Amino acid sequence: MTCATDCAAPTITRNHLFGPNWGLRHRLGWSGQFGVHGAQHNESFNAAFHTQLGFAFAGLNHYAVNDGPGTIEWIGDVGAKVCKTGCHSTGRAFDLTAVKLGPNLYDMNVIWRSTQPREAQRKYLAIWAAMRRDCATVLTAAYNTDHHNHIHIDTDAGAQTPPLRTSARTDTMLVQTACNLLNGASLTVDGSWGNKTSAAYQALLGAFRLQCTSPTTNYNHLRGFVELICRTAMADQSAGAFVGPC
Repeated sequence: MTCATDCAAPTITRNHLFGPNWGLRHRLGWSGQFGVHGAQHNESFNAAFHTQLGFAFAGLNHYAVNDGPGTIEWIGDVGAKVCKTGCHSTGRAFDLTAVKLGPNLYDMNVIWRSTQPREAQRKYLAIWAAMRRDCATVLTAAYNTDHHNHIHIDTDAGAQTPPLRTSARTDTMLVQTACNLLNGASLTVDGSWGNKTSAAYQALLGAFRLQCTSPTTNYNHLRGFVELICRTAMADQSAGAFVGPC
């Protein structure tokens, strides 16, 4: 996914996502590995992207309330519209640093690491899957070292959210991580869709009872797939705890 650079693109200013209760807080510094976030603040967004991103967080909140620690309290960031190459220049990108769910703060610099409990790693996966439901590109710590301390989320102008792309490193890494954390696979998370990843993916679909769907060709099937990943990971369960209609 690429965006044309246009620093003059029209934007809106908002200090929240989806609703005023989910305020944005900018990361100002560090306390060890954890980000220090300030008070609620404004960011500039493309209006359609702000709505789209809000829906992604609404999906996350649904499973956090029903299967996790509780509702979104606030959302940490290090920027949306920034005058640089790509989607940030048009306000169609967002860099997520933390989410406070109920009493718990999940910092994107910390919870993905192998030194963290499985529950924390699964929360990172849940956030990743929720963002992919509504947005085309989600760059995480698995992607490269530049994203070890935040998750980058973007979408191109006018582009529909695509189904699962086995040719995209970002999507393949999501599948590989889900297979490992939810279904006991031991894949290398390298973004390469080979025979081992294909077999583990089919096993995950089977555990989800989604054998009759096609996340790689149908967006609605992709939506069901990532929602099951999000719900299962949010609840700190293994694949099969929640299943699809098939």
